[in-house]
Amino acid sequence: MGQGRSFHLSDNSLVTRRHSEGAQLKRLTITSELIDESNDPCNTVDLRKRNYLANSSLNSPNRGPKDTVKATHEKNTAALQAEVHQLRTENARLVAICSANLERSDNLNKDYESKIKGLEAYAKQLEEEKLNLFTRLSEIGTGRLTDSNPNIADLSDPNRPSQLAEQFTELYDSEWTDAFEYLSKVKGLENTRTVWTLLNILKTIYNVCFESRQKAKDQLQEAIVSYLGYTDEDKDISVIKKTERMLRECRAKQFEVLLSHATQDIREHLNNQLEGNVHDIIDNYAEKCVRVCWFLCRMDPPMHLDFDANKMDVPQSDDKNDLLLHFDEAKFVHYSVKGMYMEYVVWPPLYIYKDGPLLKKGIAQGSNINPVKQSRR
Repeated sequence: MGQGRSFHLSDNSLVTRRHSEGAQLKRLTITSELIDESNDPCNTVDLRKRNYLANSSLNSPNRGPKDTVKATHEKNTAALQAEVHQLRTENARLVAICSANLERSDNLNKDYESKIKGLEAYAKQLEEEKLNLFTRLSEIGTGRLTDSNPNIADLSDPNRPSQLAEQFTELYDSEWTDAFEYLSKVKGLENTRTVWTLLNILKTIYNVCFESRQKAKDQLQEAIVSYLGYTDEDKDISVIKKTERMLRECRAKQFEVLLSHATQDIREHLNNQLEGNVHDIIDNYAEKCVRVCWFLCRMDPPMHLDFDANKMDVPQSDDKNDLLLHFDEAKFVHYSVKGMYMEYVVWPPLYIYKDGPLLKKGIAQGSNINPVKQSRR
Protein backbone atom coordinates (compact mmCIF):
# COMPACT_ATOMS: atom_id res chain seq x y z
CA MET A 1 0.00 0.00 0.00
CA GLY A 2 2.76 2.31 0.83
CA GLN A 3 4.46 1.64 -2.45
CA GLY A 4 1.25 2.08 -4.41
CA ARG A 5 0.58 5.49 -2.91
CA SER A 6 4.16 6.52 -3.59
CA PHE A 7 3.82 5.43 -7.21
CA HIS A 8 0.55 7.29 -7.58
CA LEU A 9 2.04 10.48 -6.19
CA SER A 10 4.99 10.10 -8.46
CA ASP A 11 2.70 9.87 -11.45
CA ASN A 12 0.81 12.99 -10.40
CA SER A 13 4.03 14.87 -9.93
CA LEU A 14 5.15 13.80 -13.36
CA VAL A 15 1.91 14.97 -14.99
CA THR A 16 2.09 18.29 -13.22
CA ARG A 17 5.66 18.78 -14.28
CA ARG A 18 4.88 17.97 -17.92
CA HIS A 19 1.92 20.30 -17.96
CA SER A 20 4.05 23.11 -16.56
CA GLU A 21 6.80 22.49 -19.10
CA GLY A 22 4.24 22.47 -21.93
CA ALA A 23 2.80 25.76 -20.78
CA GLN A 24 6.25 27.32 -20.59
CA LEU A 25 7.09 26.02 -24.06
CA LYS A 26 3.84 27.48 -25.48
CA ARG A 27 4.50 30.81 -23.76
CA LEU A 28 8.01 30.90 -25.18
CA THR A 29 6.69 30.11 -28.66
CA ILE A 30 4.08 32.93 -28.51
CA THR A 31 6.64 35.32 -27.06
CA SER A 32 9.06 34.46 -29.87
CA GLU A 33 6.35 35.10 -32.50
CA LEU A 34 5.40 38.37 -30.86
CA ILE A 35 9.02 39.48 -30.82
CA ASP A 36 9.29 38.70 -34.53
CA GLU A 37 6.13 40.69 -35.33
CA SER A 38 7.20 43.63 -33.13
CA ASN A 39 9.98 44.37 -35.59
CA ASP A 40 7.32 45.68 -38.04
CA PRO A 41 6.17 49.17 -36.87
CA CYS A 42 2.84 48.79 -38.66
CA ASN A 43 1.91 45.86 -36.44
CA THR A 44 2.28 47.72 -33.15
CA VAL A 45 -1.43 47.84 -32.45
CA ASP A 46 -2.00 44.24 -33.56
CA LEU A 47 0.95 43.16 -31.40
CA ARG A 48 -0.63 44.71 -28.33
CA LYS A 49 -3.96 43.10 -29.11
CA ARG A 50 -2.38 39.66 -29.63
CA ASN A 51 -0.26 40.02 -26.51
CA TYR A 52 -3.35 40.90 -24.54
CA LEU A 53 -5.28 37.97 -26.03
CA ALA A 54 -2.37 35.58 -25.47
CA ASN A 55 -2.09 36.56 -21.85
CA SER A 56 -5.81 36.28 -21.48
CA SER A 57 -5.84 32.87 -23.08
CA LEU A 58 -2.91 31.68 -20.95
CA ASN A 59 -4.40 33.02 -17.77
CA SER A 60 -7.87 31.81 -18.68
CA PRO A 61 -7.73 28.70 -20.83
CA ASN A 62 -11.52 28.55 -21.03
CA ARG A 63 -13.41 31.82 -22.19
CA GLY A 64 -16.40 32.78 -20.08
CA PRO A 65 -19.62 34.79 -20.65
CA LYS A 66 -17.81 38.13 -20.27
CA ASP A 67 -15.57 37.30 -23.21
CA THR A 68 -18.60 36.56 -25.37
CA VAL A 69 -20.29 39.89 -24.46
CA LYS A 70 -17.08 41.75 -25.19
CA ALA A 71 -16.70 40.11 -28.57
CA THR A 72 -20.31 40.96 -29.44
CA HIS A 73 -19.79 44.56 -28.34
CA GLU A 74 -16.69 44.87 -30.46
CA LYS A 75 -18.51 43.45 -33.45
CA ASN A 76 -21.43 45.89 -33.01
CA THR A 77 -19.03 48.78 -32.56
CA ALA A 78 -17.24 47.91 -35.76
CA ALA A 79 -20.56 47.72 -37.62
CA LEU A 80 -21.65 51.11 -36.24
CA GLN A 81 -18.34 52.68 -37.17
CA ALA A 82 -18.72 51.35 -40.70
CA GLU A 83 -22.24 52.78 -40.86
CA VAL A 84 -21.04 56.17 -39.54
CA HIS A 85 -18.34 56.23 -42.17
CA GLN A 86 -20.89 55.46 -44.86
CA LEU A 87 -23.25 58.19 -43.61
CA ARG A 88 -20.46 60.75 -43.52
CA THR A 89 -19.52 59.87 -47.06
CA GLU A 90 -23.15 60.26 -48.17
CA ASN A 91 -23.47 63.55 -46.27
CA ALA A 92 -20.36 64.91 -47.96
CA ARG A 93 -21.80 63.97 -51.33
CA LEU A 94 -25.13 65.69 -50.59
CA VAL A 95 -23.35 68.81 -49.29
CA ALA A 96 -21.39 68.98 -52.52
CA ILE A 97 -24.63 68.67 -54.54
CA CYS A 98 -26.34 71.39 -52.45
CA SER A 99 -23.37 73.72 -52.85
CA ALA A 100 -23.40 73.22 -56.60
CA ASN A 101 -27.17 73.87 -56.75
CA LEU A 102 -26.83 76.96 -54.57
CA GLU A 103 -24.09 78.36 -56.77
CA ARG A 104 -26.18 77.65 -59.86
CA SER A 105 -29.19 79.35 -58.23
CA ASP A 106 -27.12 82.44 -57.36
CA ASN A 107 -25.88 82.67 -60.92
CA LEU A 108 -29.44 82.38 -62.25
CA ASN A 109 -30.66 85.08 -59.84
CA LYS A 110 -27.90 87.43 -60.95
CA ASP A 111 -28.74 86.75 -64.56
CA TYR A 112 -32.46 87.36 -63.96
CA GLU A 113 -31.76 90.57 -62.01
CA SER A 114 -29.61 91.83 -64.86
CA LYS A 115 -32.36 91.03 -67.37
CA ILE A 116 -34.99 92.70 -65.16
CA LYS A 117 -32.92 95.89 -64.91
CA GLY A 118 -32.48 95.89 -68.65
CA LEU A 119 -36.22 95.45 -69.20
CA GLU A 120 -37.03 98.19 -66.67
CA ALA A 121 -34.66 100.59 -68.42
CA TYR A 122 -36.22 99.69 -71.76
CA ALA A 123 -39.73 100.16 -70.34
CA LYS A 124 -38.73 103.57 -68.97
CA GLN A 125 -37.34 104.56 -72.35
CA LEU A 126 -40.57 103.47 -74.04
CA GLU A 127 -42.61 105.40 -71.47
CA GLU A 128 -40.59 108.55 -72.13
CA GLU A 129 -40.99 108.13 -75.87
CA LYS A 130 -44.71 107.56 -75.39
CA LEU A 131 -44.97 110.70 -73.25
CA ASN A 132 -43.07 112.74 -75.83
CA LEU A 133 -45.29 111.48 -78.62
CA PHE A 134 -48.39 112.12 -76.54
CA THR A 135 -47.19 115.65 -75.78
CA ARG A 136 -46.51 116.35 -79.43
CA LEU A 137 -49.90 114.97 -80.46
CA SER A 138 -51.55 116.94 -77.69
CA GLU A 139 -49.84 120.13 -78.83
CA ILE A 140 -50.89 119.50 -82.42
CA GLY A 141 -54.45 118.64 -81.42
CA THR A 142 -54.70 121.52 -78.96
CA GLY A 143 -53.32 123.93 -81.52
CA ARG A 144 -55.92 122.86 -84.05
CA LEU A 145 -58.73 123.11 -81.53
CA THR A 146 -57.73 126.38 -79.93
CA ASP A 147 -57.07 128.04 -83.28
CA SER A 148 -60.66 127.49 -84.27
CA ASN A 149 -62.41 127.47 -80.88
CA PRO A 150 -61.51 129.96 -78.09
CA ASN A 151 -63.73 128.04 -75.66
CA ILE A 152 -61.15 125.22 -75.53
CA ALA A 153 -58.16 126.04 -73.34
CA ASP A 154 -54.57 125.09 -74.09
CA LEU A 155 -53.64 123.06 -71.01
CA SER A 156 -49.92 123.54 -71.72
CA ASP A 157 -50.31 127.31 -71.22
CA PRO A 158 -49.82 128.36 -67.56
CA ASN A 159 -51.78 131.54 -68.36
CA ARG A 160 -54.84 129.82 -69.80
CA PRO A 161 -58.27 131.39 -69.11
CA SER A 162 -59.06 129.38 -65.97
CA GLN A 163 -55.72 130.30 -64.42
CA LEU A 164 -56.10 133.96 -65.37
CA ALA A 165 -59.55 133.97 -63.79
CA GLU A 166 -57.97 132.82 -60.52
CA GLN A 167 -55.31 135.54 -60.79
CA PHE A 168 -58.03 138.11 -61.44
CA THR A 169 -59.83 136.99 -58.27
CA GLU A 170 -56.59 137.11 -56.25
CA LEU A 171 -56.00 140.65 -57.51
CA TYR A 172 -59.27 141.71 -55.92
CA ASP A 173 -58.81 139.72 -52.70
CA SER A 174 -55.25 140.90 -52.06
CA GLU A 175 -53.94 144.03 -53.82
CA TRP A 176 -57.37 145.67 -54.23
CA THR A 177 -58.14 145.20 -50.51
CA ASP A 178 -54.79 146.70 -49.46
CA ALA A 179 -55.23 149.66 -51.79
CA PHE A 180 -58.81 150.23 -50.59
CA GLU A 181 -57.72 150.36 -46.94
CA TYR A 182 -54.90 152.76 -47.78
CA LEU A 183 -57.09 155.20 -49.76
CA SER A 184 -60.03 155.10 -47.35
CA LYS A 185 -58.15 155.10 -44.03
CA VAL A 186 -54.89 156.91 -44.80
CA LYS A 187 -56.02 159.28 -47.56
CA GLY A 188 -59.50 159.69 -46.10
CA LEU A 189 -61.48 159.04 -49.28
CA GLU A 190 -65.09 157.97 -48.86
CA ASN A 191 -65.82 154.36 -49.71
CA THR A 192 -67.71 155.08 -52.93
CA ARG A 193 -64.95 157.34 -54.22
CA THR A 194 -62.29 154.78 -53.26
CA VAL A 195 -64.12 152.01 -55.14
CA TRP A 196 -64.50 154.24 -58.19
CA THR A 197 -60.78 155.21 -58.12
CA LEU A 198 -59.57 151.61 -57.98
CA LEU A 199 -62.06 150.49 -60.63
CA ASN A 200 -60.99 153.34 -62.89
CA ILE A 201 -57.32 152.28 -62.55
CA LEU A 202 -58.24 148.76 -63.64
CA LYS A 203 -60.36 150.03 -66.53
CA THR A 204 -57.64 152.38 -67.80
CA ILE A 205 -54.97 149.68 -67.67
CA TYR A 206 -57.22 147.14 -69.41
CA ASN A 207 -57.99 149.56 -72.25
CA VAL A 208 -54.30 150.41 -72.67
CA CYS A 209 -53.35 146.73 -72.79
CA PHE A 210 -56.15 145.96 -75.24
CA GLU A 211 -55.18 148.77 -77.61
CA SER A 212 -51.48 147.95 -77.31
CA ARG A 213 -52.16 144.30 -77.95
CA GLN A 214 -54.16 144.95 -81.10
CA LYS A 215 -51.72 147.52 -82.41
CA ALA A 216 -48.70 145.34 -81.63
CA LYS A 217 -50.38 142.31 -83.16
CA ASP A 218 -51.04 144.12 -86.43
CA GLN A 219 -47.53 145.55 -86.59
CA LEU A 220 -45.82 142.29 -85.66
CA GLN A 221 -47.94 140.27 -88.04
CA GLU A 222 -47.13 142.60 -90.92
CA ALA A 223 -43.43 142.47 -90.05
CA ILE A 224 -43.36 138.66 -89.81
CA VAL A 225 -45.29 138.16 -93.04
CA SER A 226 -42.96 140.57 -94.82
CA TYR A 227 -39.87 138.92 -93.33
CA LEU A 228 -41.02 135.45 -94.40
CA GLY A 229 -41.55 136.71 -97.95
CA TYR A 230 -45.30 136.31 -98.23
CA THR A 231 -47.21 138.48 -100.68
CA ASP A 232 -50.59 140.11 -100.16
CA GLU A 233 -52.23 137.16 -101.89
CA ASP A 234 -50.67 134.82 -99.32
CA LYS A 235 -52.16 136.62 -96.33
CA ASP A 236 -54.88 134.09 -95.72
CA ILE A 237 -55.90 132.24 -92.57
CA SER A 238 -53.20 129.57 -92.92
CA VAL A 239 -50.44 132.20 -93.10
CA ILE A 240 -51.81 134.02 -90.08
CA LYS A 241 -51.88 130.79 -88.08
CA LYS A 242 -48.27 130.05 -88.94
CA THR A 243 -47.21 133.39 -87.48
CA GLU A 244 -49.13 132.99 -84.21
CA ARG A 245 -46.26 131.30 -82.35
CA MET A 246 -43.83 134.04 -83.35
CA LEU A 247 -46.38 136.61 -82.29
CA ARG A 248 -46.74 134.99 -78.86
CA GLU A 249 -42.97 135.01 -78.35
CA CYS A 250 -42.78 138.67 -79.33
CA ARG A 251 -45.64 139.53 -76.99
CA ALA A 252 -43.87 137.83 -74.09
CA LYS A 253 -40.75 139.93 -74.69
CA GLN A 254 -42.87 143.03 -75.18
CA PHE A 255 -44.61 142.52 -71.84
CA GLU A 256 -41.78 143.74 -69.60
CA VAL A 257 -41.41 146.94 -71.64
CA LEU A 258 -45.15 147.51 -71.54
CA LEU A 259 -45.24 146.88 -67.79
CA SER A 260 -42.58 149.49 -67.11
CA HIS A 261 -44.23 152.19 -69.25
CA ALA A 262 -47.75 151.42 -68.05
CA THR A 263 -46.92 151.54 -64.34
CA GLN A 264 -45.05 154.82 -64.83
CA ASP A 265 -47.99 156.38 -66.67
CA ILE A 266 -50.43 155.18 -64.02
CA ARG A 267 -48.20 156.54 -61.26
CA GLU A 268 -48.11 160.01 -62.84
CA HIS A 269 -51.86 159.95 -63.36
CA LEU A 270 -52.51 158.99 -59.73
CA ASN A 271 -50.08 161.59 -58.43
CA ASN A 272 -52.15 164.27 -60.13
CA GLN A 273 -55.43 162.75 -59.03
CA LEU A 274 -54.49 162.11 -55.39
CA GLU A 275 -52.41 165.27 -55.00
CA GLY A 276 -49.25 163.60 -53.74
CA ASN A 277 -46.82 160.76 -54.25
CA VAL A 278 -48.44 157.41 -54.79
CA HIS A 279 -47.78 154.90 -52.06
CA ASP A 280 -46.15 151.55 -52.79
CA ILE A 281 -49.48 149.87 -52.07
CA ILE A 282 -51.09 151.65 -55.02
CA ASP A 283 -48.02 150.88 -57.13
CA ASN A 284 -48.40 147.19 -56.31
CA TYR A 285 -52.08 147.27 -57.23
CA ALA A 286 -51.41 149.04 -60.53
CA GLU A 287 -48.55 146.71 -61.43
CA LYS A 288 -50.64 143.63 -60.71
CA CYS A 289 -53.45 145.10 -62.82
CA VAL A 290 -51.01 145.52 -65.72
CA ARG A 291 -49.79 141.93 -65.42
CA VAL A 292 -53.26 140.42 -65.27
CA CYS A 293 -54.79 142.67 -67.94
CA TRP A 294 -51.91 142.08 -70.33
CA PHE A 295 -52.39 138.33 -70.19
CA LEU A 296 -56.15 138.76 -70.50
CA CYS A 297 -55.62 140.77 -73.68
CA ARG A 298 -52.94 138.52 -75.17
CA MET A 299 -55.43 135.66 -75.51
CA ASP A 300 -56.85 135.18 -78.97
CA PRO A 301 -59.54 136.42 -78.87
CA PRO A 302 -58.87 138.64 -75.82
CA MET A 303 -60.64 137.88 -72.57
CA HIS A 304 -63.27 140.49 -71.79
CA LEU A 305 -63.86 142.67 -68.71
CA ASP A 306 -67.38 144.10 -68.86
CA PHE A 307 -67.16 147.70 -67.70
CA ASP A 308 -70.40 148.58 -69.56
CA ALA A 309 -72.82 146.68 -67.35
CA ASN A 310 -73.96 150.10 -66.09
CA LYS A 311 -72.72 153.67 -65.67
CA MET A 312 -69.20 153.56 -64.17
CA ASP A 313 -69.10 157.17 -62.94
CA VAL A 314 -70.14 158.04 -59.40
CA PRO A 315 -73.75 159.35 -59.50
CA GLN A 316 -73.75 163.07 -58.82
CA SER A 317 -77.14 164.14 -60.20
CA ASP A 318 -80.72 162.97 -60.70
CA ASP A 319 -80.10 162.26 -64.38
CA LYS A 320 -81.63 158.87 -65.09
CA ASN A 321 -78.51 157.96 -67.10
CA ASP A 322 -76.53 158.14 -63.85
CA LEU A 323 -78.98 155.89 -62.10
CA LEU A 324 -78.21 152.21 -62.06
CA LEU A 325 -79.99 149.06 -63.16
CA HIS A 326 -81.68 146.07 -61.58
CA PHE A 327 -79.23 143.77 -59.83
CA ASP A 328 -78.35 140.87 -62.14
CA GLU A 329 -77.35 137.99 -59.88
CA ALA A 330 -76.34 135.94 -62.92
CA LYS A 331 -73.45 138.35 -63.48
CA PHE A 332 -72.77 139.92 -60.06
CA VAL A 333 -72.57 139.11 -56.38
CA HIS A 334 -73.42 141.65 -53.67
CA TYR A 335 -70.71 143.77 -52.10
CA SER A 336 -71.76 144.96 -48.63
CA VAL A 337 -75.47 145.64 -49.21
CA LYS A 338 -78.01 143.31 -50.82
CA GLY A 339 -80.89 144.67 -52.86
CA MET A 340 -83.00 144.42 -55.98
CA TYR A 341 -81.13 147.29 -57.62
CA MET A 342 -77.49 147.94 -58.39
CA GLU A 343 -76.08 151.11 -56.86
CA TYR A 344 -72.54 150.87 -58.28
CA VAL A 345 -70.05 148.31 -59.61
CA VAL A 346 -67.08 147.37 -57.43
CA TRP A 347 -65.40 144.76 -59.64
CA PRO A 348 -66.29 143.83 -63.26
CA PRO A 349 -67.31 140.35 -64.46
CA LEU A 350 -64.80 138.39 -66.56
CA TYR A 351 -65.68 136.55 -69.80
CA ILE A 352 -63.62 134.15 -71.91
CA TYR A 353 -64.17 136.62 -74.76
CA LYS A 354 -66.68 139.34 -75.52
CA ASP A 355 -70.22 137.94 -75.54
CA GLY A 356 -68.72 134.58 -74.58
CA PRO A 357 -69.11 132.34 -71.49
CA LEU A 358 -68.81 133.95 -68.06
CA LEU A 359 -65.74 132.89 -66.03
CA LYS A 360 -66.03 135.06 -62.91
CA LYS A 361 -68.94 137.08 -61.62
CA GLY A 362 -68.47 140.74 -60.85
CA ILE A 363 -69.12 142.49 -57.53
CA ALA A 364 -71.64 145.30 -57.10
CA GLN A 365 -73.34 147.25 -54.33
CA GLY A 366 -77.03 146.48 -53.99
CA SER A 367 -79.93 148.72 -53.05
CA ASN A 368 -83.61 148.19 -52.27
CA ILE A 369 -84.56 151.70 -53.39
CA ASN A 370 -85.51 152.23 -57.02
CA PRO A 371 -83.40 155.23 -58.02
CA VAL A 372 -85.59 156.08 -61.05
CA LYS A 373 -88.82 156.28 -59.03
CA GLN A 374 -87.07 158.26 -56.32
CA SER A 375 -85.81 160.81 -58.84
CA ARG A 376 -89.31 161.36 -60.25
CA ARG A 377 -90.77 162.37 -56.93
